[in-house]
Amino acid sequence: MPVLALAGLRWGEMAGLRVGDRVSVPGPGLRLSRAVLASEGGGALYVDTLKNHRARTVPLVAELVPIIDRWSAGKEPQAWLFAAPGGGPLRESNWKRSVGWRAARVAAGVPDVRVHDLRHTAASQWLAAGADPKVVQRVLGHATAAMTMGLYGHLVDASLWQAAMLIGGTTGHLSDWRAHSNGIRAGAGCEKPLGTGLSDGSRLGESNPRPTHYEGVLVRCSRFQSPRWLHVRRLLLAAIVGC
Repeated sequence: MPVLALAGLRWGEMAGLRVGDRVSVPGPGLRLSRAVLASEGGGALYVDTLKNHRARTVPLVAELVPIIDRWSAGKEPQAWLFAAPGGGPLRESNWKRSVGWRAARVAAGVPDVRVHDLRHTAASQWLAAGADPKVVQRVLGHATAAMTMGLYGHLVDASLWQAAMLIGGTTGHLSDWRAHSNGIRAGAGCEKPLGTGLSDGSRLGESNPRPTHYEGVLVRCSRFQSPRWLHVRRLLLAAIVGC
């Protein structure tokens, strides 16, 4: 699950990974070039191209490297990275049963969360960390940065004040920034939820739009505060371990 929540992969993209898809230059990552999907009604699994028919490389955050190492150990390059017990590709419904997904959602207080919503968690974390929207677009595999901003632009609003503080005062000197930042109350002018009332039109045709309860990220000026969805991964992980 951390791979979905930190790398922003779609389920089919993760299921379609082979051991040989790991890359190390210029840094640790995964090369996505296929997806494993289920036929209508949960039928047979089949290998397909990616959603936008473009391969991409997703960088791995440090937390994911040992996880990928563990799942790769002792496997041939053509083996499925996240394989089912029988050696074939992993089916989402079987995975959810094996980890107690339904019970975990209830225990975490998010009974309606979908596996795909972990992808939204990843986007939130990348943007909150200050990643350029163009970078996030490439990580998520969106067709354009405009699509990424249409979905998650409200999270970028918080960086306006953060950028202003980094640039400084009227002269741009660091001393001006220190004097200016000392006079700013944490959260001043930024305490209302951002992104509420986002119209369907701003989602640019996304086939898996954010659920409505995803809206309303609380951000403070002095530093990013974790919005509710940044806690979902930890809550679900804790619930799954406890099941």
